[in-house]
Amino acid sequence: ELACKDLDKKLARAAKMMKIKEVFDETLAEMDSNSIQPLVDSFSKYLSQTTLGNYKLGSIDEDFELDMIRSDDVAMPVNLLSSGTYDSVALSLRFAMLEHAFAQAHGFVVLDDCLVDLDPDRRGEAIKIIREYAHNNQVIFTTCSPETAQLLGGKIIEL
Repeated sequence: ELACKDLDKKLARAAKMMKIKEVFDETLAEMDSNSIQPLVDSFSKYLSQTTLGNYKLGSIDEDFELDMIRSDDVAMPVNLLSSGTYDSVALSLRFAMLEHAFAQAHGFVVLDDCLVDLDPDRRGEAIKIIREYAHNNQVIFTTCSPETAQLLGGKIIEL
């Protein structure tokens, strides 16, 4: 009789453990499927700004392999983009990652002449993003262009 009671207790405990495992598995699957979505949303926002609305994200996988969609709905692999558009995509991804990495604290970024291949309009949008980030974070930007240095503002150190 004691053995039967002990068995019933263990079966009840096992049933509770199975329910916990089921909820854990569901939560884990949900986290995996949506964990990249906030980054995708930030990237899409920056991408629209740096490409003047000419590109949007087609897809992004967990290895950050990107496919872009032009405004005329033509899919463009990243390796076929012009150097200026590629730099816009890279800068957008960088700032999306920074936004999430330093969401709760101040951060920093070091940028090395990442605006060189951008046309004036895209450069202006990229500068807005950099300056906005610099309001609450440290930005170190190296450039050989006095014009870019002036547009970025901040403390200019000439070597």
